[in-house]
Amino acid sequence: MSKELEVAQRAVLAGARRVKRFFGKSIEEIGLEYKHQDGDTPRTIIDRESGASILNFIKESFPSHAIYEEETGEHAGDADYLWVVDPFDGTSNAPKLLPYSTVGLALLKKG
Repeated sequence: MSKELEVAQRAVLAGARRVKRFFGKSIEEIGLEYKHQDGDTPRTIIDRESGASILNFIKESFPSHAIYEEETGEHAGDADYLWVVDPFDGTSNAPKLLPYSTVGLALLKKG
């Protein structure tokens, strides 16, 4: 298994553990708010905590790689590798207590 794949699997599992902690919690407990740019996209503590754990994992493993995380934007400049992170795809389900979500992660290579 490549180091990139191993890191990806471990990072997603770390993010998923954060997500799992919040299922079944109230709107107040998950900190539901809406993004400023469009006002229709929900964001929660779940998004932020999952994203932070994934970002930290990738940064420690590949400090020269660029990262684009949905909630916070780009975390590095131009690089041969770009990680794209959706830390909690299913935010709109959380306030409805619907247990359907995923943690998304992709690695793109130039060329």
